[in-house]
Amino acid sequence: MLCDLAGRVALFGGQVSCRAGWSGEVLATAAGGAVGLAVLLVCVLEWRRGNRRAPFGAALFILAAAALALAASRPEWRNDAPAGEGGLAIALIDGSESVWRDEPVARAALAQLASGLEPVIAALPPETAAQWQGQVLHFGRAVSSGAAAPLGQLPGMLRSGVTVSRAPQSNGVAGLEAALDRIRAAGGRGAVYLLADGHFDAPVPEALLAEARSMGVPVHVMAAGAAAPGAGLVAADLGPDQQVGRPAVLRATLSGAGRLMFSNGAAQTEMSVAKGQTLRPARLETVFASRGLRHVRVGFDAANGQQERTLYTLVRGPARVLVYGPAPFVAGLDRALWQVTRGDPLAPVDAAGFDVVVIDSLSPDDFAAGFDADLLRAAAGTGIFIVNGPVRGARDRPQRIADWNASVLSPVLPVDSDPRKFIEEPPPRDIVIMIDVSGSMAGGPLHTAKTAAFAVMDQLRPHDTLAILPFSDGPNPQFGRRNADAAGLTAARGFVAALGAGGGTAPERTLQQAAGLATNYCAYFFLSDGDFDPPKTSPKCFTTAIATAGMAFPNGVADWGEEIVLREGSAASGLTLRYFEPEERDEYFRPESFTPRGAEGAGVLAPPLPLAGVAIAFARVDAVVESLHASPPPDPVLAFRRDAIRPAIATGVFLSAIPPSWASDPQGQAAVTAMLDRLTGWNESERYDIRLTQQDSRLTVSVAILAGAGLAGAGDLPKTLSASIQGGAGTVQGLGLRPVREPGQFEGTVELRLGPEAARATFVLEEPGRSTQRIPLFLPARPGAEAGSMTEAFAFGVNHSALSRIAQATGGQMLSGAFAQLAPAQVRGASVALHPWLIALALIALAGAFWGGGTRP
Repeated sequence: MLCDLAGRVALFGGQVSCRAGWSGEVLATAAGGAVGLAVLLVCVLEWRRGNRRAPFGAALFILAAAALALAASRPEWRNDAPAGEGGLAIALIDGSESVWRDEPVARAALAQLASGLEPVIAALPPETAAQWQGQVLHFGRAVSSGAAAPLGQLPGMLRSGVTVSRAPQSNGVAGLEAALDRIRAAGGRGAVYLLADGHFDAPVPEALLAEARSMGVPVHVMAAGAAAPGAGLVAADLGPDQQVGRPAVLRATLSGAGRLMFSNGAAQTEMSVAKGQTLRPARLETVFASRGLRHVRVGFDAANGQQERTLYTLVRGPARVLVYGPAPFVAGLDRALWQVTRGDPLAPVDAAGFDVVVIDSLSPDDFAAGFDADLLRAAAGTGIFIVNGPVRGARDRPQRIADWNASVLSPVLPVDSDPRKFIEEPPPRDIVIMIDVSGSMAGGPLHTAKTAAFAVMDQLRPHDTLAILPFSDGPNPQFGRRNADAAGLTAARGFVAALGAGGGTAPERTLQQAAGLATNYCAYFFLSDGDFDPPKTSPKCFTTAIATAGMAFPNGVADWGEEIVLREGSAASGLTLRYFEPEERDEYFRPESFTPRGAEGAGVLAPPLPLAGVAIAFARVDAVVESLHASPPPDPVLAFRRDAIRPAIATGVFLSAIPPSWASDPQGQAAVTAMLDRLTGWNESERYDIRLTQQDSRLTVSVAILAGAGLAGAGDLPKTLSASIQGGAGTVQGLGLRPVREPGQFEGTVELRLGPEAARATFVLEEPGRSTQRIPLFLPARPGAEAGSMTEAFAFGVNHSALSRIAQATGGQMLSGAFAQLAPAQVRGASVALHPWLIALALIALAGAFWGGGTRP
């Protein structure tokens, strides 16, 4: 290629290189070559016609095409320094007071840096190591340095030759500038090993980091900082466990005069602190009104700066339930676990401070205007449970759940009351075909059954699913559930076509197997000649029973849904199936009493608890239906949903009236408790000890499983534990918990995305084999006093975000494990873009080419 050829030629002591991709250069060169050949052909014709300037014009055209092709690859001229073997490694030490306040910690970090450098130096070839030098620089208010020495002496210099003045400033910008200047003066090749806490006087400019990156000088970072400030708010502690409604005590240690501020997000307390010569204790109290992971913000405002700390505590206590409507069933809740507050629909209270809001036998019109919108805003972390109640008016009139479906809450509810949406475009359906392959099906009955199965398949959509269960009196191969796309249907038709008849008829076990495939939107197709005793098991889904030998099924089978009788040997193509052509229902309530059944095995309402009718609604695709009407059609009774976009929003509906007797019936009490537990999400509050520590925006999470919380011994402790933080807007941040120290203890970190105001989130904890815990988490606003801008006496700890930014921007690493090697690399020098000059050359050549291709003499 043109650029490749140009790059092989040294030009004025530099080198030409191209920055465009290979494919782009190929296209540009090909286009330029095609233009050049076309022009050459024209000029040959012109020559033959007598134009003697044509060769000159052709040459200029070819030159212009070549110049444009080369310009398309964006070449540049660089004056790079030779790759050399030597360089300068600088240990850049933060000598400020905030780093050296805990001198043993700082000395240990220096020793760790020295120990990490030793294998790096040892890995260099002797002839290369001999050309490298090492130097130590300190920065505080200004920059000071020792003399450069052979690189092998640098670890020893760090262990014994570092003295600092505990400067009241931390001029990290000057320190990094000085390090780059010395590396540039030594030939331009090197590396920086920064030991600091990140609390610099000013942030390191992006331009300075870009300069280090362009020089090829990585800045590797060893983090070290003091455990406590030197003045102001020296220490602050809030116990890791608190109780709802009881005083929580903050204990602080102060030095110097100022104003101490203490806020729990709802209320703020202040106290003035007089000047003193010694450390003084302070004690403040607050009360948390609701449970969860709560925070307090502690600040100290003094003449020489501001401090701010965020402390977290786990607040335990009964779940708070806000009730609207009669809801007599809540009287049976255990008061040790549930705190019930009754609200006035015309003067509703803010729901954000509650775990669950229960609305019984009320519609949105019974509340003050805008209640549904306010409830939706509070729903991130507050469960919503709507009980339809008894029939309202006539059964053919919309019920209360339909009113809620017409409100702004509709998108997060688990059901929809409008049947037209489900008639026009049903959600994905799960189809099970049970086909009799007993000996009596041989010949015509089995042929008819196969054509009926094919007719069912013809009415499926790609996002439906299909499973096929042949049955006789012995085990038969099955067609496992798969999508009804083209490949799935081809495989299913082949499976059915290959079926043969033999053995007796025993559908009981197959009906039980089909029950394991029941879902919210399922249908069974039962194909048989009817030559069997009535089964004791009833299907879990709407069932179309198709008789294939011209005689009706035994008594009771027709009650499964629809019965169709076909003549033996007849074809069933084009068969009309009521399930696929449902009629729009014109009723909104089924008034007859019934005992609901679990949708998929034992549900929340597994005990026999009779109900007086049910409002008709249709479960949404992602809803979890716990209980159904016992008789077809299987209308949902109890359903839950967690919003896919905003998983912190959980809703539930009970489409009947909850009898008052449940308040005193142990089975009813257990059912109500289970339903509310599903919405609070935190039903094992005594199992986990959770501790949060925040430094700047970095949150460290420690979780320990408490002994005696239903565990038999250490062997029952989980090996893994997952955690995440779910924001109200649907954001999810994983924590990456890892096992630490003793079994059952885990730890992880995350960079919080804090906003300008305090926000409510959910701390999600997932332990294998147990229910997911969703714990309310109250996050603070973005800190007002940034650690990097406070006075040195107030600073403490490590500003991880500032240090990580330096390492990432320069190609360095945070030095917590193995150190990066000092690999040979070419030093990048000055560069000049050549494509503007090539374009200008092409224009001049084109002008000359047009002159050369002028009029013939």
